[in-house]
Amino acid sequence: MNELQILIVTIGVVITVGLVLGVLLPYLKRRGVDVQKLLDQSKEVLAAANSAYDIVKPFIKDSVDTDKFDKVVKVANVGMQNVQQLYDSGQMTDPDERKAAARQYSIDALTLIGIDVTPEVLRVVDGAIESNIYLKNKGNEDQVLLSE
Repeated sequence: MNELQILIVTIGVVITVGLVLGVLLPYLKRRGVDVQKLLDQSKEVLAAANSAYDIVKPFIKDSVDTDKFDKVVKVANVGMQNVQQLYDSGQMTDPDERKAAARQYSIDALTLIGIDVTPEVLRVVDGAIESNIYLKNKGNEDQVLLSE
């Protein structure tokens, strides 16, 4: 789900809850239904569901670990900046050597911070390096990916 879909669902849930609390519950109370008993039962069900979720949560993997992705991209950016400094000072001239050095720096840094360097992670590193090279070649060296 993207952010807009999440926002729409959240607004829908809030409106639904508001309608239930503002219209349905007073109506049921006037009809003689023990609303307090229903609310207590729903609290118990929600507490049980919450407990079950807490037990299962560590075993559920998010489809995309954005925090990890951001770290990988930021490490690749630092690797590119490091190599660029070496290039600017004349210590490195070959473009292929620069890419390899940025990649190796990223691998070393990711290993240091405890991120497993899988083929998928390497593709993200390579993509970030290539994107930064593209931006630099276009004259947008200040516009680095996730450069916060």
